[in-house]
Amino acid sequence: MTKYTEACAAILDNYNPSGDAAQNLLDSVVAELPRAFDYDSKLQKAISLMWRVRNQSPSFVPINILRPEVMSRIFWFGRHCCLPKSQLTRRNAPTDDNLIYPETALEVCHRWREIALASPDLWSHIDIDLTSGSEGILFSRALAFAARSNRAPLDLHMRIDFYFREDERLSDFCHSIVPRTRSVDFQSDCRTPLPRDALPLLASLLSSDATRTLRRFCINAQPMREFCFLTPNDSTHFAENPRTPHSQPIPLNESIFENTMSLVTSMQLDGMYPSWSSRAYAGLVELDLDASQPAGIAISELALANILRASPALRTFCFGLNMTFESGHASVTPDPVQLGHLEMIKLTGHYTIAQEAVLRMIYPRQLPLQMIVEVIEHYRFASPTSYWVQFINFVSRSRIAQLHIKGVAEVKILLEASQLFSSLPQLQVLTLCEVILGQACEEILGDYDATSFLLLLHGYNHGDLGLNLQLVRLMKCKIYWNDFRYISEIHPTQTLELEQCQLVTIPPKDRHGFFFHRRDVRSLLIDGVKKLCPRVELKSTFVDFEEVRKFKVETPKPRDDTQYPTTFGDGPNPNSAFGLFGGPTFGS
Repeated sequence: MTKYTEACAAILDNYNPSGDAAQNLLDSVVAELPRAFDYDSKLQKAISLMWRVRNQSPSFVPINILRPEVMSRIFWFGRHCCLPKSQLTRRNAPTDDNLIYPETALEVCHRWREIALASPDLWSHIDIDLTSGSEGILFSRALAFAARSNRAPLDLHMRIDFYFREDERLSDFCHSIVPRTRSVDFQSDCRTPLPRDALPLLASLLSSDATRTLRRFCINAQPMREFCFLTPNDSTHFAENPRTPHSQPIPLNESIFENTMSLVTSMQLDGMYPSWSSRAYAGLVELDLDASQPAGIAISELALANILRASPALRTFCFGLNMTFESGHASVTPDPVQLGHLEMIKLTGHYTIAQEAVLRMIYPRQLPLQMIVEVIEHYRFASPTSYWVQFINFVSRSRIAQLHIKGVAEVKILLEASQLFSSLPQLQVLTLCEVILGQACEEILGDYDATSFLLLLHGYNHGDLGLNLQLVRLMKCKIYWNDFRYISEIHPTQTLELEQCQLVTIPPKDRHGFFFHRRDVRSLLIDGVKKLCPRVELKSTFVDFEEVRKFKVETPKPRDDTQYPTTFGDGPNPNSAFGLFGGPTFGS
């Protein structure tokens, strides 16, 4: 069609005006051109129709060549069901606009609909909003999902906001799915303790009927002004102290509660916790203890040691609480805890002395370990603080494969990273966030030829190079280029990612023409970064200039020591006296 149109146009451009034949030919061409363009329009419509048929036909679409089992798994990974968190009561709660429910697959084509409806696991996530109850689209979706999931184990996600009213239809539905509930994720967006009417419903989820399937238990009560302990109303301690502060009693027999929770293998807790002596902390493979309340909770060092010893197969441990010590100080420490299966440890928050205790306490075996820490103290190799001494001791007896360090102080944290590498021989991935990397120093070697001179200067040979990192990711860091380049040459990296970083270079002593050519210096510096590693990615990274005499590292402000409420249920004895190990806490 295209060639035909071009031929007609060529005839129109080259005809001889004199003679009758030319006029007849011209009339024919002029009449033919609109018809050709009309054919072209019809051809495009036909192509569009063919693509539509191809996309809807199992025999044509490439993705439909996959087996139904594979397609079902793709749908499972592609779904994203989650109740949004309250923007009003939660700090920095992200807006979640990417909710993808399995119903999306029902609307694509007939084959996808058949596969989705024949995949019970795809419908196993049940969302329930206790505040809206049995009214609204969420409850209708929950009913449909429960029916389509057939007998598959269910993941129940419940949310409560401000109030709860008795709802018989909702209660009946929850009771009907308890025997199939595999995990309970309870999200409280209340600033106050849970409404009394909601407690029986929560208790029913932890009844004896759930002991066969319940393996994961999560509570997120970040907006609550004060933490609380989740306790059965007939517990030994609650019976003796009915006005125990920070206690949320639930109408459930203690033996049933303990039997149910003892089978849970994964727990994530923020704001509400079983008592520290509960059997809920035994036999875990994942434990996440965090506190977001202004008046946070503290756990005694001995209680934490007992919890960790009760879960020798623990694989993931996340800790963000404050800590108290027997006799008010950390001089008397419990015996080390061996965690031979530990794969990931995460220490968050501003409680440096609590992190020190955890690092001193845990002894992992030589499995590859991922470590994530939030720090508020500078690391200087010549004079490390007690926190960094414990950090070095921990990584030296571990096999750290991935390390993520984030500064969370009011000022950026100075990190002499090159001195850490000698303790991390197996490190493959390093992520640093909001830290100062390197120190201000002038360029003394100029634009020398890469590594050879520096290696000779430091006595290295190519067989004795440092770490061969697979990935170094730096985010929101202040990087002193001259010092950082030397580090990068001694410790080669396959991939370097810089995101929202500030690259700082030091002007030479002879500054004649330096500031006049600032733009050229920036370009040369960026080019130099790109030559450091085989692969370099720069995202929103800029170059800045700083004089050596202006180099200054601010000291983070120490946090005021806070007297935390005495903790409930500390100690190895479940019937121990209240606040047995509660003592003055130490801020960082």
